[in-house]
Amino acid sequence: MVQNRVARPVGAVMMIVIALLLLAAVAATSHAEGLFIEPYAGLAIPGGSLGDILGTGLAMGGALGYKVSDQFALVGRGAFSLHWPETETGQFIDLGSTSAIGVGGRFYVTPPREGAATAFVGGEIGRLEADWEYTSYEWFNVASELGTGSDGVGAWYLGLEGGLGYYLSDTFFLSGVTRVELPSWDDESNEGLDAGDFGGNLVRLEARLTINL
Repeated sequence: MVQNRVARPVGAVMMIVIALLLLAAVAATSHAEGLFIEPYAGLAIPGGSLGDILGTGLAMGGALGYKVSDQFALVGRGAFSLHWPETETGQFIDLGSTSAIGVGGRFYVTPPREGAATAFVGGEIGRLEADWEYTSYEWFNVASELGTGSDGVGAWYLGLEGGLGYYLSDTFFLSGVTRVELPSWDDESNEGLDAGDFGGNLVRLEARLTINL
């Protein structure tokens, strides 16, 4: 069952990779813009099975990218979020976290121009981990399934994003972004959660500052 869950996103991932390579080939004919760094902060909102355990979290992270052209960039990123427990699990979940690392590409609708706005879309593949700490209560039925201490699950994911941004100058680009990370959970839980039956995506709402180097 886990193999099927892993196999399903492979075709989609290959299509994303092929599309990014094609975009890069087109973009390479334009003027290259060079390296940039990109700190960001926002909210991480889990859904599905993950959302049944963890509530909304505070997210932060950063990216290092290279603009192949005015409109296409290759990007590597990392993200980390601290999550409050979901209301129904707050009696035994103490704290949760999610972390992700991935690589991909981004396409800007219009070339950069100081004082102008633009939209952009992106895609990436990477690894997502979700972890939580808990205190077990003998009388709480779910605790007998989760055990005591800490636990978590992991997944390869396909990430998709869309955003709007504004060029403050040639150096600074401020943007707001919605990201969706679509995982295929494959890492078995330590204490009884079957990754094959686990589900849930992660939505990130981010404010970013892109700094061209």
